[in-house]
Amino acid sequence: MSFDTTSLGLIIATVLLFALLARTTYQYRKQTRRLGRSVEEKVEHLERELSSLEKEYEALLAETNKKVDKKYLENRIKGLSELLG
Repeated sequence: MSFDTTSLGLIIATVLLFALLARTTYQYRKQTRRLGRSVEEKVEHLERELSSLEKEYEALLAETNKKVDKKYLENRIKGLSELLG
């Protein structure tokens, strides 16, 4: 059985296309894994920031609840004094 140049060319082209497909698939998987890790890292970072902001908000809310609104208190005293006097 002898191969002519056309058959040999088709075999070489098939092997090259298979190698190109394998290389492209490997690069795609590698890039997908890398991007997946990057997204996971960014999500973890944002979750940590959110947790930090929630703690800051709770601390500020507790601090605000401890403070008395001076203007409101003055208006209440003024209103009570007008009511009594």
